[in-house]
Amino acid sequence: MIVDDILGSKIIASWKISIALILFFATCIGTATVFKQANFFYLASSFAQGKLYIGTASSPDDYRSNSSAPGDQLHNDLAYYHGKLYVALGPLPALLYLPFMPIIQTFNWWILHAWSLLLFNLINLALLLRLGRLLKLNFNQQLWIAFAFMVGSSYIGVGLFSHPSALGHVIATMWVLAALTEYFDRRRYWFIGILMGLGMATRLSVGIGVLFFIFSALGDPLFHAIKVTSTKYHPVWNVIQLVIPFGVMFVLIGMYNYARFDNFFESGYSYQLIQGSMKEARDYALLSLQHVPHNLYYFFFGLPHLLRDETGVSRFPYFYFDGLGLSILFTSGYLLVLATMRRIDWLTIKVSVTSLAVFSFLMMLFSSGQFQYGYRFFLDFAPFIYCLLMAKIGSGEITLSRSLKSAILVWACVNYYLAVVCTFPILARLP
Repeated sequence: MIVDDILGSKIIASWKISIALILFFATCIGTATVFKQANFFYLASSFAQGKLYIGTASSPDDYRSNSSAPGDQLHNDLAYYHGKLYVALGPLPALLYLPFMPIIQTFNWWILHAWSLLLFNLINLALLLRLGRLLKLNFNQQLWIAFAFMVGSSYIGVGLFSHPSALGHVIATMWVLAALTEYFDRRRYWFIGILMGLGMATRLSVGIGVLFFIFSALGDPLFHAIKVTSTKYHPVWNVIQLVIPFGVMFVLIGMYNYARFDNFFESGYSYQLIQGSMKEARDYALLSLQHVPHNLYYFFFGLPHLLRDETGVSRFPYFYFDGLGLSILFTSGYLLVLATMRRIDWLTIKVSVTSLAVFSFLMMLFSSGQFQYGYRFFLDFAPFIYCLLMAKIGSGEITLSRSLKSAILVWACVNYYLAVVCTFPILARLP
């Protein structure tokens, strides 16, 4: 009887969504190997040689790579400063690869930068399932929300393509999901501080998400009526445990920046090798309210364009993108179900304030993200949004009904077609 129940409720009832997830990972194997921009491997190779730069150049337009790896056209993710070329992205992914560099260089296995994307995707899937279980979702519900996150959102635009910026998003998402899993499980604030610090070392804006855990450390005893009878639940002690490792990582990142650009707060974006309108926006200001209208437009209203031939007739694959962003409502419109919540609890407040803080920072950036499907910067706070969705489904306040599942499936199918058929050929042609 028990075996029948397990087979009926967990495996047979979930086989369709499981096949859809398998299709996602199978596609990842095929698409990830196309990209040759192994920026993090270049950086890891330089770290192994005791260098912080990956190459030298007499000018921004005349650079050469010190690595023998294929695909030396790194372009937008490079920063030029005083005759040297640096990777402007966070250093943490390169540090993860560092122990494996002797093997990679000996056997010339540079393609592993693409295969590692599959590994990180699998880790994120496991973390999503674990988080769903902690929030009282059954196995079928866990699969559906994991599917919604990985295929029915902007995540598909980074989960399938091993472009360095995309890989950074996947790894940063991993740290945030791990921190949320730890929070709803053992709740060791010192460990959460380490995980969020690692997220910040991958993508700076992800670090703003530490606000969620600061609010939790301060407010959980009050809102959950926990009697502070030991240091385990003492708000001040929890905040100290959280902030110290996070602060140490912040200082280390600052020292890394200073060693490269003589500025504690300069990560390299001021010196990026970018051109066109994005360079003009960057030269105006890295962060400015002037950038908000542009970013808001693409975040909420960005749409694909109809692909036509010379005669004006639509042709396959029928859509193309300018790479500046695609509306979050277009890629994940089913999230509007959160507007049906009947009550605003402490978790809702924490997620809302944290998401608004990260969102505000992203809207003031000079860039909305280039060479992308969806709006990839959304992933800097998306784990908190999907965590809230899981919690509401787990509590029964939101029902994972057939209509909601249908909506997730429709958005996922649209995303899959537009990302794989329409966007991938464009990204694959990038040098």
